[in-house]
Amino acid sequence: DKKLILKENILTKFPKEIKEIILDDVDEINRCFGVEAWKSICMLAGRIVESSLLYYIELFDKKNPGNSNVRNITGKIQRHQQIGYDLITDTSQEIGLINENELTKNFSDLIISCRHPSVHFRGKKIVLNDKKIATIINSVEIIFEDIYENARKLNLTK
Repeated sequence: DKKLILKENILTKFPKEIKEIILDDVDEINRCFGVEAWKSICMLAGRIVESSLLYYIELFDKKNPGNSNVRNITGKIQRHQQIGYDLITDTSQEIGLINENELTKNFSDLIISCRHPSVHFRGKKIVLNDKKIATIINSVEIIFEDIYENARKLNLTK
């Protein structure tokens, strides 16, 4: 039985408003395994990471105003505009919120390849399987813990 399990000790440290969003997405991912809804799992995994990053980017902006990419993102949030995943991850790496390594690059590539063809290039078949999904799930768990640890180092946690 496959499931996304974010270690409870990490989840309990996240503030309530972001933790509820994350838990809703984790529950939905776990339901998707039963019907092999691979694209849904992929997109929700990206959303979990993206939600966490956006939450901490906003906190970073309040404590460290002036970063132009951070201001660009927070401005888009306030205007309810779409924010590209690349901008979120690049900015998060720039400020030290996520680690710039092969794991995060591969995760981003998988999430983007899942999202873009399904949304922007209708008709192209996305080839996902349980091996790719297992990689995505494993990556979410590692990246999620890294986000919290890096947020702590940046004094963005309580």
